[in-house]
Amino acid sequence: MADWKKQLAEMYGKLSEQQRNTKGSKGRGDTITNFKGKLGYNDAGIPISEKTRREKELNRKRYAGRKGQYHFSHLKRINDAAAELGRKYRYKNPEHVKIVTEAVELAKDKIEDQKKEKTKAFADDARSKRNLDYRVNTFAPVVRKQHYNYYEVGTIDDGSVEVEPTPIEKEVKYKNKVWEEVARLKKKYY
Repeated sequence: MADWKKQLAEMYGKLSEQQRNTKGSKGRGDTITNFKGKLGYNDAGIPISEKTRREKELNRKRYAGRKGQYHFSHLKRINDAAAELGRKYRYKNPEHVKIVTEAVELAKDKIEDQKKEKTKAFADDARSKRNLDYRVNTFAPVVRKQHYNYYEVGTIDDGSVEVEPTPIEKEVKYKNKVWEEVARLKKKYY
């Protein structure tokens, strides 16, 4: 009786040893190295083995997930600090401060002038568009342009009637009762 138990234990030991040895087996592409010495890649940098392909895909996903995080990155902080130092250094020079304040004042004045010109041009344009009725010597009423909102149901009744085509139902013959039941359920839920 103990003989078969001993054989079973030996067989289990051999099988577990075999599984342990084959668990980390390398594929055909894992042993190939490219000219840079990277395992699993060919000379063009394309992954050959399944393991390197998975690693490259994971790296690509991680990088794609971080694309929008530049705002908080170390490089962004370094660039911002360098810009701030440069700004402080330039503002120590009184000539630079004078140039910057003059430029800001000129820009503000230019914007104000542009606003005034635009309002004057708009007012002149509005006056020129009015039609004078010389017989009555008064201004003719200004015809307002109608605005249409395409996302709203029309409230203006123009007298037109919408005609909807009636669906034509034809007799359908099914192969068997199963197909008939499937069609009935599709019609019910879709």
